Amino acid sequence: MRNIFVLALDDFNRRQLDKIERVSEYRFHALLDFDDVKRRHHGKIDDILDRASAQLERFERSGEGSVDGIIGFWDFPVQTLVPILRARHALPGPTLESVLKCEHKYWSRLEQARVIPEQIPRFALFDPLDDDPDIGLEPPYWVKPIKSTASELCFRIDDEADLEHALALLRERIGRFGVSFGQLMGLADLPPEVAAATGHHCLAESVLVGDQHTVSGYAQGGEVVIYGVIDSHSYPGTASFSRYQYPSRLSEAIVARMREAATKVIRQTGFEHEAFNIEFFYERQEDRLTLLEVNPRMSQSHGDLYDKVDGLPNHKIVSDLAVGRRPAFPRRQGAFALAAKCYLRHFGDAVVTHAPDAEQVARVEREVPGAVIDLRIEAGTLLSELSGQDAYSFALAHIYVGGDTEDELLDAYARCVAGLGIELEVRA
Repeated sequence: MRNIFVLALDDFNRRQLDKIERVSEYRFHALLDFDDVKRRHHGKIDDILDRASAQLERFERSGEGSVDGIIGFWDFPVQTLVPILRARHALPGPTLESVLKCEHKYWSRLEQARVIPEQIPRFALFDPLDDDPDIGLEPPYWVKPIKSTASELCFRIDDEADLEHALALLRERIGRFGVSFGQLMGLADLPPEVAAATGHHCLAESVLVGDQHTVSGYAQGGEVVIYGVIDSHSYPGTASFSRYQYPSRLSEAIVARMREAATKVIRQTGFEHEAFNIEFFYERQEDRLTLLEVNPRMSQSHGDLYDKVDGLPNHKIVSDLAVGRRPAFPRRQGAFALAAKCYLRHFGDAVVTHAPDAEQVARVEREVPGAVIDLRIEAGTLLSELSGQDAYSFALAHIYVGGDTEDELLDAYARCVAGLGIELEVRA
């Protein structure tokens, strides 16, 4: 039996791992509390690392077995803490520097510019805390912290008013990520131009156009393997996702171009022994492919999609890599031809006046074959107080559905929404 510890394990990913445990010799253990790591990390990076190491050492002293792997499925700070813990315990995994070359938005663009300069946007570093920051780009463009999650504090700038609004919020809230990210950067060997970009700096990037797609892959032994591509759909006229859908509708020729670009970037960073996902835009009319960002982790949002279509969550790939094995993963052995993660969103602030209880959620999941519902609100929730939201909308629920056609997918989603019966009172 191989013991794999999962940093900040939550209930949703625990259910995915249960499927892996049933078909493997892996035993999964929660490493620290989800809220302590994901939501209360501000300025506490050293404390989190020390408590995690202490828990691992207690397990080894207990005689229950060895610590054979450490994994995590969440973005910041989990994806940055995992390589540090692996190094402390002499376990396979990427270096901290290679992870930062992916997730530090400025460093990542510098590395990408060395190997795929024609496939990245124009970009510029700036300090939002300056009285009059020099952005260096003409609108339209996006501004974003060099580290954030779920598009939080990412703003599209079309005029001076947009910039003033964005700067005001960045100055107020950027410390939410900046303090902890700065502490993590302090543990790495950084080149001078990257060390100068503190956790409070931001990146401005020209606007990318086209349809968005995510490449899922892993790197091991110098080889970069792409095992799936997922299409992203947005609410009309917005940058807010409506759903992720697998498998992709893209042609093999476009996928091959994504694979080539992804391989160049991953090799440039030195990223090894881990899964990743890379987001691209593809604009059909100009036949233009551009890279949005590199995420040095498996996307936990996609696990249920791979399970529905291929027969196992891609958590299996991460688990194999964590113990130094070559990943073994099924293909097209799932219950559905298509799968999607759908975002039930509300645009604008509101109070939740009715939310389904656990029994009602379970009933909807029974009535809609394959449905999995991750409710993000409860009665009384003020949407503007939710964390981890993009700048323009609020996610009420993540709804996972399967079908053999796209019409079946969308019908399953509509049935779930109707069954949940969420009610809101709009706030001005």
